[in-house]
Amino acid sequence: MRVILDTAIFTDKSINPLELYCLLRFGTEERHLIQTEPIDSKEISDWLDKQPEEDRIWFEFALMDGVRSATNINPAFPSFTIRVSSIKQSIWNATPYPVLSLEDATNFLYRPLIIFLENRRSDRAFLETVANIVTIELNFQTGEIVSGRERLKWLVARNWIDFQTGGGITESLSWIKEISAKPEQYLRSFMLFDSDALSPGKPGENSSNVVEACHKIPGFDTHYHQLKRRAIENYLPIEVLAEIWVKQVKAKEKRKRESKVRAFRKLTPPQRHHFNMKKGFEGDKQHSAKVGNLYAYLDTLTKQRLISGFGGKMAELFKQEPPQIKAEWLLQDNQLSEIEPLVLKILALV
Repeated sequence: MRVILDTAIFTDKSINPLELYCLLRFGTEERHLIQTEPIDSKEISDWLDKQPEEDRIWFEFALMDGVRSATNINPAFPSFTIRVSSIKQSIWNATPYPVLSLEDATNFLYRPLIIFLENRRSDRAFLETVANIVTIELNFQTGEIVSGRERLKWLVARNWIDFQTGGGITESLSWIKEISAKPEQYLRSFMLFDSDALSPGKPGENSSNVVEACHKIPGFDTHYHQLKRRAIENYLPIEVLAEIWVKQVKAKEKRKRESKVRAFRKLTPPQRHHFNMKKGFEGDKQHSAKVGNLYAYLDTLTKQRLISGFGGKMAELFKQEPPQIKAEWLLQDNQLSEIEPLVLKILALV
């Protein structure tokens, strides 16, 4: 997160100096980008000169690093910004970004970013797996680059990201309504949820209700992601099924699974993206009207082999440690165009 400090804070005798120290230390820890506006002023220099030498060096580093790092921000996904001013009452809905008191800002910045999921274990494993195809440039001067997966795990290890869940899409809707009047909560939150779309561009009713609720919250448009494919299982590349899922069973069952994977290969990308991975065509019989003609020209034998789907434990494939799902498989499955913006949105909010 990007934090802009008004210079008036450094001369306001009514502020709590411990809160200012705490806020600046977020910068020394590289937790947030701390900047001042203007960047260089006599007020800041005078304040820094009064600090113990060791603290002054660290605070100067934090402020300089905040400026340098800000120049490397991806313009398509700029860091979420707040302004900290010498005020008593925070203005959460100010434009272009919230203006907070020092006390509110310190409490706000100390909170971890909550990533709210339908299923914490499966969805978290999915996010960390697919994030492996995203590259993050940590330092434009040294050229240090890590994967999105590494960055997310680094942030989680420091408790700067906290995964939470409510247990399903209806609970996600309840949660977003619950926090909708609490900017100190929803501005430190991100939601990831299935589209439940049985065909391209037609999300399920419950998923659409969550999107509608998100859009009712000021400034929340970049704080959620509705998956474009039906569910996380639809992001399992065919190679995962052929190289991992098929080999989990004994020879007789293995041949059946191989036959199912061969049939799955015959589907077009849109068909694979919205196929009922758990229950197959049988599981969608009652939703035939919503499926439309997506599978109208699929041959009978292929339909028969996919009648029962792949079973209810497909999401377990995302949980394997170390990960067995290769980044090249995800890239071949054309996932980067959706996953890269998803990961960058999250990192811009942390």
